[in-house]
Amino acid sequence: MIKKILTIATITVISGGLIWGAINRTQAKSETGEAGRGRYGQTSAAAEEAAYHTTGGRGNGYGAQNLGGGQGRLAGGYSDHSGPGNPTGSYPLTDAEKDALLYMVEEEKLAGDVYLKMYEVWGLPIFQNIAQSEQQHQQAVANLLQAYGITNPASNQTGVFVNPDLQALYDQLIAQGSQSQAEALRVGALIEELDIFDLQQRLAQTANPEVQQVFNNLMNGSIHHLSSFTVQYQRESGAAYQPQYLSADQLAQLLGTGTYGQAGNANGGSRGYRGGRN
Repeated sequence: MIKKILTIATITVISGGLIWGAINRTQAKSETGEAGRGRYGQTSAAAEEAAYHTTGGRGNGYGAQNLGGGQGRLAGGYSDHSGPGNPTGSYPLTDAEKDALLYMVEEEKLAGDVYLKMYEVWGLPIFQNIAQSEQQHQQAVANLLQAYGITNPASNQTGVFVNPDLQALYDQLIAQGSQSQAEALRVGALIEELDIFDLQQRLAQTANPEVQQVFNNLMNGSIHHLSSFTVQYQRESGAAYQPQYLSADQLAQLLGTGTYGQAGNANGGSRGYRGGRN
């Protein structure tokens, strides 16, 4: 009788332990999922960077949330922040807006071209994946140019630019990024900072809703990319990323919120390269 009671007690304890463990594992999984997500349903920079670092951005489940109304997902699991895909071209377009489109289509090309080169040199998946996203960004601006009957100046040749300032910047960044993996990641963050700064300035000069939508979406994409580059730069170099175009307060605010979405907000400070702006 005593042996039977002990057997039942042992089974009860084991069963209780298994149930308790299953509950804890489920809770931990849930907490991990929540920790990897920021405001507006985004993945955190750390979670996204870890996905790039370990899986090359493929099949990792990230990128399902669009930051700024972008359309669909890229093959590497990275969100497309470009949208809209079919502008009408039916709104008035000023000379400043035309200049903005001509400049930004080449700046987006610069980002993609540099990242492809850095992937070729260092083989880091983050460059390949974000380069795919930059191709979508460039196409979004190209769609606006086409809709408004403006000839697209972007060359089909990698590393070739009509704007001389962007050509000089491309050459400079390739040389800098080829020095080390840390410098390559620093270059990536620098490009995204520059993109954010330029988009802020251009948004302040436009009332065209189609231009605003695309530029705001590109802004959100650049913030997302900047988060990834700064996290991986710190991991690679052991030092926190220091902003080169934005102020430290701006950088902290952008990376803390993970979204922009305010057309015409041009409250940023300027540092370093200023070529190509009006």
